[in-house]
Amino acid sequence: GEAALRDAFKRARMGAPAILFLDELDAVAGRREEGGSSGGGAPDAGVRLLTTLLTEMDGIELANGVLVLGATNRPDAVDPALLRPGRFSSHVFVPPPDTAGRLEVLRLHCRALPLGRDVELGALAEQTEMYTG
Repeated sequence: GEAALRDAFKRARMGAPAILFLDELDAVAGRREEGGSSGGGAPDAGVRLLTTLLTEMDGIELANGVLVLGATNRPDAVDPALLRPGRFSSHVFVPPPDTAGRLEVLRLHCRALPLGRDVELGALAEQTEMYTG
């Protein structure tokens, strides 16, 4: 929740130099719906969490020794306010692996497994287009 997020930023500042990595950013900072609430007047938990993140991001600068990184599989679902300069202003697209990359991942994960002789990792790599992990 919000307290855990504030604590993570506090710990990063206290431990600087530090990298704070936020995985599944769309879950933490999803787009606010029009009006920013769930209808009852008070912002819902998602909006409060996003507001906390925006506030903490405004107080973080790389000059302070804290680098904040975020990752998402759904960049379209991240609130635009978080993508403004001074927050997450640089975006790097990491595409899913190609067939050769998937084959390498399969070999790595299967190297210690007792696979049958009929298991063809190359064929499996070809059949897993758009798989990422």
